Amino acid sequence: YITKPVTFSAMVDVMKALNKYWLEIVDLPGTQK
Repeated sequence: YITKPVTFSAMVDVMKALNKYWLEIVDLPGTQK
């Protein structure tokens, strides 16, 4: 689960982490790097 950040800067950090996870770490089926 992702908890809702209280501050805007914390929300930005969460969004950056999600972006890094989905766009860099996860190896989705059917995609080539």
